[in-house]
Amino acid sequence: MLTSSAKRLFSEVPAGPANGLDHDCVIALDNVLTIPSHGLGRTIGFLHPRQEHDRAMP
Repeated sequence: MLTSSAKRLFSEVPAGPANGLDHDCVIALDNVLTIPSHGLGRTIGFLHPRQEHDRAMP
């Protein structure tokens, strides 16, 4: 979930224009589900490899 209401949790990833988004926000990763790729809609942003690595390696 994308939200502009950051709670400064470890499960939040800061994101913004550098990620293809319109404004600064956080990506809340505390309730993530795996779904088939055909269930996805259009891409609205992306994570840089370093952001992915930082979440995978606490």
